[in-house]
Formats: sequence, C-alpha cells, structure tokens
Amino acid sequence: MPPVEDDALSAAELQDQIDALTEELGDEQEALRVAQKQLTEAREDLAALRASTSWRLTAPLRSAIAALPRLRRILGRIRFARAVLANSIREEGWRATLQKIATAPRRHGIRKLMRALRGGASVALYELPPAKPALDLLALRVLIVAETSIPQCLKYRVTQKQRMIKDLGVDCTVVSWTETEKCRSLLQTHSVAIFYRVPGYPVPMQIIAEAKALGLATFWEVDDLIFDIDKYVKNSNLEDLDPEMRRNVLAGIPLYRNAMLACERTIASTSGLAEAMREAGIKDVLVIENALDEETVRTARRVNRTPKQLDGLVRIVYGSGTKTHDADFRVASTAIARVLKARPEVRLRVIGELNLPADYSELNRQIERLPLSNYATYLKRVGECDINIAPLEPSVFNDAKSNIKYLEASIVGLPSVCSPAAAFETAIKDGHTGYLASDEKSWENALLALVDDSTLRREVAERAYAHVTIDYSPHTIANTQIAPMLAPYRREKQRLRVLGANILFAPRSFGGATIIIEEMARRLNSTGDLEYVVFTTLPVNQVPAYDLVRYESTAGSVFAMGLPVEKNPQLDFENPHASKAFREALRASRPDVVHLHSVQGIGAQIAEVCNDEGIPFVVTLHDAWWICGRQFMVTGENRYCNQRKIDLAVCSVCVDNAHLNTYRQSRLREILQSAALLISPSEFFKQLYVDNGFDGERISVNKNGILPPRAQVHHASLRDRPLRFGYVGGETEIKGAHLIRDAFRRLQHRNYELHVVDNTLNVGFPSIDPAAWKIPGTLKISRAYTQETIDDFFENVDVLLFPTQWKESFGLTVREALIRDVWVIATDAGGVIEDIVAGENGEIIPLNDDGTALAAAIDALLQNPQRLDGYRNPHAKQIRLFDEQARELHDLLAQVASHSRVEAEAAVTVKP
Repeated sequence: MPPVEDDALSAAELQDQIDALTEELGDEQEALRVAQKQLTEAREDLAALRASTSWRLTAPLRSAIAALPRLRRILGRIRFARAVLANSIREEGWRATLQKIATAPRRHGIRKLMRALRGGASVALYELPPAKPALDLLALRVLIVAETSIPQCLKYRVTQKQRMIKDLGVDCTVVSWTETEKCRSLLQTHSVAIFYRVPGYPVPMQIIAEAKALGLATFWEVDDLIFDIDKYVKNSNLEDLDPEMRRNVLAGIPLYRNAMLACERTIASTSGLAEAMREAGIKDVLVIENALDEETVRTARRVNRTPKQLDGLVRIVYGSGTKTHDADFRVASTAIARVLKARPEVRLRVIGELNLPADYSELNRQIERLPLSNYATYLKRVGECDINIAPLEPSVFNDAKSNIKYLEASIVGLPSVCSPAAAFETAIKDGHTGYLASDEKSWENALLALVDDSTLRREVAERAYAHVTIDYSPHTIANTQIAPMLAPYRREKQRLRVLGANILFAPRSFGGATIIIEEMARRLNSTGDLEYVVFTTLPVNQVPAYDLVRYESTAGSVFAMGLPVEKNPQLDFENPHASKAFREALRASRPDVVHLHSVQGIGAQIAEVCNDEGIPFVVTLHDAWWICGRQFMVTGENRYCNQRKIDLAVCSVCVDNAHLNTYRQSRLREILQSAALLISPSEFFKQLYVDNGFDGERISVNKNGILPPRAQVHHASLRDRPLRFGYVGGETEIKGAHLIRDAFRRLQHRNYELHVVDNTLNVGFPSIDPAAWKIPGTLKISRAYTQETIDDFFENVDVLLFPTQWKESFGLTVREALIRDVWVIATDAGGVIEDIVAGENGEIIPLNDDGTALAAAIDALLQNPQRLDGYRNPHAKQIRLFDEQARELHDLLAQVASHSRVEAEAAVTVKP
C-alpha cells in the first residue's frame, strides 16, 4: 500500500516558505530604497535644469519621470501586501494565512501571493444573474452577424437588408462574425439576431447560444445551398475546381449546417433554397428576395443616361464572377456559339473568370473579356451591352440561386435570357419580361429573336424595367417580406420607462448613491406602471472596455459597461468612449426619461446623447461633482473649502490642473443647464446649487429615504459589556477617519469597542490597515453592511461617529443609525444634520473641529455609558423611508415624461 500523503506542511517547511516570502519582501523594500535615492537625485537634477537651458540636463529629468511610476508601484505593492496580510490574518487566522503563503509557488512571487490571499483574482469577479429575455424587455432592434468578405453577398443580403429594416423604422446593426467581442456586446442591446452565412465554428456557435440564452429571436440566413452536402455535390461546377479548393468547399458544408440547425428560424433568398432548408429539418423558413437598392438604382440611372456605342454590334453579356460557373455556361454554350457563327456582328462579353469550351477558339474575334471590378463599373459594363444571359445547369443546387442577374440587367435596360431555375421562373414572365430557355433550341431561338429585332429588345427591356422597379424595389420587399418577419417581435411599451445611470450597481453595491438608485429601482419596478432600467459599469476583467453585458438584478434590468481605469483626468467627466455604449443601451431600452445619478468615469456626455435622441434627462445631485473639480468641496489638505458660490480663482490653487478645471466647470454647467429637472436629496443641497446660479424653480427636493428596521433593533444591556462605537466612512480624511483615530488616542479609556467598516472589501480588496488604527480600546474591522445585513450591524453599535469634513447632500448612514436607536455624533455638515436634534438623538460638533470636540463628545459618553442603556430615539418616526421617496420620485419622473410628450406633440402640430 502506498504511503498516505500529508497535505499539511511541517513547521520547518512552513518556516522556509515564510523566510522566502520575507526575502522577497526585502527585495521589494531594497528596490524602494533605490527608487527613493533615484528620486532624490532626480529632484536635484531638476533644480539644475530650471537654472539652465542646456538640453544636456534633460536626461536626468527624463530618468526621474521614468522612475516615478515605478516608485508608486513599489509603494503600492508594499502597502497593499501589508493590508492583505492583515486582512487575511484577521479573517482566517495565522495558520490559514501561513498555509496560503506556503502553497503559493515561489516563482510567481508577491503577485501570486496577493492573488492567493485575495482568492485568486486581482479584481473581484461578480456573479451576474441571467438577463431578462430580450424580447420581453428591449425595443425591436435587429443585429445582423454576417460574413462580410464577399462583396456581392454583403451588398444584397446584408447592407441592403439593413437599409430596408431601417426604412421600416427599426434599428439595425451589422457586425462581422469574426469580431467576437463586438458580437457579444451587441447581443446585449438587440432583440433579433440574423446570422448570415455564419459557419458553425466553436466561437460562432457560442455566439448563437448566447443570443438564445439572452432571449433573442435567432435566424440563420444564406443565399446558396452550402448547408446540404448531398445536394451540393450535384453541382457540376465543383468538377472545375482544383482538388484542394474542392475539399475546402465541401469541408465547410457541415459547419454551415450546424449553425443553421442551431438557430430557431431561417431566411432564404429563393423559394428553392427555402424548400431545401425545410428538407434539412427547419420548420420555420422565410423567403426574403434580393431587391434593387438605392445604390443600384442610382448607378443604373447614370448608366442609362450614357448613350450606347453605335458600332453596329450586338453584345451578349455574361457575368461569371468566379471560376465556379463553367458547367453553368456549358448549358447554353452550343447555342451561343451557333448564334456567334450565324451573326458575325454579335459579340460575347464575359465579365469575370470563365473557361470557354475548346470550339470557341475559332470565335476569339467575337469574344470580349473584362476582369472583375467594383460594382459601379460592373453595372456600367453590363449596361453597354444589349442582351443579358444567365444559364444555369438544371439541379437542386441552382434552384436555390437568386435572380440577381435578371434584376441587374433589367434595371440597366437589357432583356434577359435565363435558365428556368426556381428564382428566374418566379420572376420572369416568358416572352414578356424576358425569356426562359430550357434547352439548346430555346436558347438559340430566344437569342436570335433578340439579336435580329432591336424593337423587340427594347420592348422586353422596358417591361422588365417596369416590373423590377415596382416588385423588387426596397419599399416593396421591405413591406411585403421583411415587415411580416419582424411583426411578431414588435413590443408595445406598456409602462412608463426610465433609464437610470450610476457608476455602480448591484451586485457591485458601494456608496450612498448606489444604495439610493438600487432601492428606488426596486420600488419603482414594483409599481406596475413604471419600468426602471439601469446603466452602470463593471471592471474590465469582467467586461471588455466599453463593451456591454446585460443581466437582471434583484432591483431591475441592468446594462453594464466595462470601464477601464483611465489615466486622463478629463475622461472622468467627458468620456467619449462611453457615449457609444450608452447610446446602445438607450436605443435598446427606449426610455421616456433618463435619470442620471453619480456618473463620474462614465462622463456627463451621456446627457448629450439623450439630447441627440430627443429624450429628456433629470439629474439627482448626490454630491458636488457637477460644480467641484474635487467632487466633495474638500481641499488637497482634506479641509472643507467653505465656498458657497464656487470661485474658479479659489479652485485654481486646489485642483491639479486649473485650466482643465475651468473647462470642466463650463462643460458640466452647460450640460446641467439642459436637464429637464434637477433633484436634490436635501434642502441644504438645493440651496447650494441655487447659490451657484441654477434656477431653484427647476430643482425639486426628493429627500432620501432609508430602509426601516425589520423590527425593533435590540441593543444588549450596557451593564455587562463595553460601549460600542461604529464608523463606516472608510480610510479617508474626507470622512474624518483621522479625527476618530486621534480622538481615541487622546483618551485614557479602554473599555470600548470601535467597529470600523472596510467598505472596499465588498468590491474585492481591503483598504484599512489595522496597524494604522492604534487605539487603546478594542478595534474590530468588518465588511460593509448591505441592506440585508444593516440591522445586524447597528444592533452591535451604540454610537455612530460621522465626523465628515464636508457639507454633504444628505447622510444616509446617519438616518440608518437614528431610526435604529443609535446615538449619532456628527459634524455640522449640511444635509447630514437635518434629522439630528442635538441632545435628544445625537450631538453636533463643529465642521472645522480638529478632533477636540469629537474627543470630548466620546469622552462624555465613556464617562457615563449608562445614559445610553435602553436608549430610544424620540424622533425616529420623522425619519423618511424609501417607500415615500420612491412615490415622490415616481411623480417627478412621470411629470417630466408627460411634459416632454406634450412638447413633442406640439412640435408635430406646428410643423409645416
């Protein structure tokens, strides 16, 4: 029996691994020391540069610039390593942490260790719930995933169809099947997918499966019999191909068949092709014929205005295109040769590749050969002739062929003689709009009749022209064939629809604005008369940059765009890359109103997309982002700037780039002024925007609500436990974290607990280093609470500390604490204190407190903690709930939509 392996490491092995880690960390620290030395030297060189104009001195400067990013990376890695280690030890203990260290392969070093400690991903991946079926949610939009490398196919089956669909008032997008990520992104915003000539390779098959999973209607389309090998091999033209090409052609047939069978329905270009699809097992087959699109008609007009060459010759034209038409030509070759011999004035013009039979060698003088060309030139060369021919070998394969050659010849004024394949037999009335020739004699008779009688040629050509311009116009084909195909998928909007936009959304729930939009979406979607869809972002390890993914959250339907970390600060407020993705979501959801929340990173340009699309937008002013280059009106020294009316001269010494800030303020003001309505979470914040030049009549206060407790929150008696303080603002001086640390360090008390929430743990990484919070009492670090765990958090907190350093718009956490009978100590911070009654449910300290007032308030409670034993907030019933906020918001959005509809109807009425 083999020995049993023990996965546990011995103490010696564990120590070896720890030593290796320590050595690697030492290497990083040594690199840091070297970089710091280089930075010092570079600064000295920089000083010399400022005193000299010599180019020689720019070399040290360039070295310094190159060293700075490396220094930042090294500092970040060491700080991050410390934080991750501390977090892992706190959550999993020393032994589990050391085990992770030991099992991280040495060759991957620190990076591998960090991934191991954090669960294996550099940024958290979020499990996204399945999307709501596209046909149940989205406006009718058609995506054509196509083979785009064949010009004629692209023209007649892709571009032409796209234009006809758009003429029906339906959005239509075309993408090559080889652009995988683009295909995936576009599937998120379309409800019908047509896969034209797409082969069943693994990736395209995945795309088809994704389309079906997203609830799109799926069609597979083709204009050739490339899905049935038994029928395809009966095409004699294959014999004219070299063996290698023949093998390649035949090898592709099973792939096309797999893709076809994977889709729910199919589209054929001819009735013969449709029948072959049914025989292959497809029940639902539609026929959409080729049409004479605007480009063809416009080109034909130019051709028709050009007089024909009066040289006494009669030209018969054959457009071969490719080398696979030799067998087809042989169907009529004997008859054509007889006509050439009997009528010396006749010429045969061959456009493209064709191997003529051997007996044509004596007719070389009557043969004109022209190469393939662009479409306009091709049509011109056809129009220079007098008779068009389209011979096809009788076969199932050719019954699937389209009637393009008849259409093109007719539009440039040529009569046609064609084989009676299905598409020609359907289109041509024999002897009236053209001729159908089934054997050598009928070919010869038809050609001689047309060669000998110019009047007959003209009359047949005129009738053919009238026929195709009416029955094969884009308008006719669109309304008789495409419109019925799309009719079942038109979705009439039953409810008022709003598209909200916020930088984060569930499952990436983080920050007050995110909580507000999630709770509003959840409640508005439950009303039955309003549908609230959301546009948000995800990290690029989950969604490619500026592509989209769609999913269904518990609060509603979501479009999420991959948002990279951009180095250019201008992209924070003016990001043209995001506009395209947002426009896709906008057109897919077709909202009546767009509701912008926190859009930093996405950029305010999405509001201009709304204007372009004629959709009103409203903005909830969660913070000062629209008027402050630093978003929170806090200086680089983390002090409130105390401005009421923004002065750009004051801001110029605060922001990193004064010129960019001036442009930023102008752009955002212009965009905000074009909003249909501004919404403020508090009276204080409304007045802030009024003071900065915005019309108070266009700002409505929609005071934020909160989630009520599930029941009376129970706080254990203080007789047997320490007083518990809570802080949820994160490791930032803006929220006053440094004041809390300093306050507790000033005090001698130890009999307390400080519960600090590390709010970034929910998005995949720690931000709080416990070693930096050296306080006499007990420190406890926890994850940010969710709306499901909020009661559990506040049940273990007696006092909420909220020493924010700027005058906030609302203060969601403060209300959440107050309604749960938690005492609040907060700075005099605008909207934060509107529900605090000093001395009754909390204490208000000065905004500019240096920590003294905060320490005094904490000390007073620790001196007499029993005053909070059994405490109940006497003003708890005054706290507003989410339900009331949602009802008011519903009315505001409905009013904006109604006003917009009235304006649109009035504009239509006065239009001349």
